Amino acid sequence: MDKLDPNRQTVWVGERSIAYDYLVVATVAELALDAVPGLGLSRGYTQSVCNLHHTLIAQEAWHQFLKQPGSLVVGAVPGASCFVPAYEFALLADYHLRKWDSAIASPLPL
Repeated sequence: MDKLDPNRQTVWVGERSIAYDYLVVATVAELALDAVPGLGLSRGYTQSVCNLHHTLIAQEAWHQFLKQPGSLVVGAVPGASCFVPAYEFALLADYHLRKWDSAIASPLPL
């Protein structure tokens, strides 16, 4: 998108104009996990849920974490990672850990 005119509900891509009723502008994070020492999967000590490949690797790490849970830090690095998946993961992890903790504290009768 090269230009946006919300009054005329039109966007331009190059010379082409496109009229719209609703416009959603979705930004994309460019992963730069090597920008911060210690960050990243291959040379770091962190997990990522910013793309499918990373999420599948993080899933295995999550299962390992559940075997011996401890402190969990969830964050995102400006300019190096994406924020939305980090928030989503933090909320889901909190939900599942609370549910899991409740099940352990008062297990269901057999």
